Amino acid sequence: MINFIICEDNEYVRKLHESIISKVTMPYDFNYAVHSFERYNVKLKNLINSVGERKVYILDLELPNKSGIDITREIRKSDWESIIIILKVLIIMDLLV
Repeated sequence: MINFIICEDNEYVRKLHESIISKVTMPYDFNYAVHSFERYNVKLKNLINSVGERKVYILDLELPNKSGIDITREIRKSDWESIIIILKVLIIMDLLV
């Protein structure tokens, strides 16, 4: 089982990450789960501290209560195996309209 863990405060971007993960994993036959968070919280902390499963983190650089860098530091205290991707997404609203 691979756990994709997304922490992104922008709902549009969070849903986009979820969609990309689904599209990329669809052709392959393996178990995965997507866990999405708007901000760092107790549920995310518990997932970080859980052991035994593979994890891929997709973290926003700037979050309301803890940065992606700070979350990475917390992850690396106990987990050197997981993949961590830190992103900063710039959305230009004029291009979306």
